[in-house]
Amino acid sequence: IYLPPRADFKLGSQISCSSSINVTVASSGEGATLDGQEQSGLFYLEGGCSLTLRGLILVNGRAAQGGVVYASGAGDVEIIDSDVRDCSAYTSGGVVSADQNSGAVSIRGSTVTGCSAGTSGGVVNAYYSGAVSISGSNVSGCSAGSDGGVVRAYNSEPLSIAGVDFTDNKANSGSVLHLSSTPSSISDASFTANIAGDGVTIQTLNSLIDWGCRLGSWMPRKGTFFGNFSVPKCNLCPAGYYGNRSDLTNPTCESSCKRGYFCTLGTAELLFTRRAISRNFGVLGGAGGRWYDGENHIRGGPGVVRWPASCCSARSCSSRRQLPHQMVLTTWASRRASE
Repeated sequence: IYLPPRADFKLGSQISCSSSINVTVASSGEGATLDGQEQSGLFYLEGGCSLTLRGLILVNGRAAQGGVVYASGAGDVEIIDSDVRDCSAYTSGGVVSADQNSGAVSIRGSTVTGCSAGTSGGVVNAYYSGAVSISGSNVSGCSAGSDGGVVRAYNSEPLSIAGVDFTDNKANSGSVLHLSSTPSSISDASFTANIAGDGVTIQTLNSLIDWGCRLGSWMPRKGTFFGNFSVPKCNLCPAGYYGNRSDLTNPTCESSCKRGYFCTLGTAELLFTRRAISRNFGVLGGAGGRWYDGENHIRGGPGVVRWPASCCSARSCSSRRQLPHQMVLTTWASRRASE
């Protein structure tokens, strides 16, 4: 079904589909508008019916469940390259509510603003349902009265999020996500200024998260996640440790730094330079006051890191050298270069 650009359709009741067919409603250019007038949801699906909404403006949908789409025992629901605004549900799924083993719910390349649910899932509520994915989209100003200001998923197929900015969303618990027995994969996403009654941005219950963090960073895979953060940056490995894998789950990262190396905040890979550095070598606090070379990769004990100190007169500190040795003629770099 093709709707001409700028057309404005006022709906007084939901459009229903109860057959096992695939329906596409699309527009182009500036897009056609489907307006529920705060009186009705836009679509009701059952009987295996699948729906794709593309290039549309979806506004003011209001229903008991699923302000835009309520899928009960239905097929897949896709919202692509669309603008979704001010849609709401009295109970769950301000935009989409999917239950009774419905198919996947996908939101791609879209903007979702000001949508809400009285209880769960300000944007999507998935209950014993298919996979939920949000990609290449912006979601802001959405809310739920109880849990999952954006998504609440319970005993459903895996959630996937990629390339999404979540801003100013709210809920009592899980201002953005509330996941129960639903694994997830989250990459290239930012969480900013989202507010929850319990302070939790993402709540997971029996649900593991695959973050796809950058090397040199870590994130726990389960539990509660607070405040503002972004992925794949995640939490940087602290000074004195390094992480050369993307599945690290605690601040010790992959391992503590090695002798003769220096690990700054967010170090991914142990490196050392082959140049000797004049008048510079590392100082390690601890038993015996041991010395390390003046390269830009030095570590003390766990968490003890210091910049190179001056090498003693007539001594040099070459690559990976633990003790100053007698200086030979060579090309030297200053301490400033090492910094």
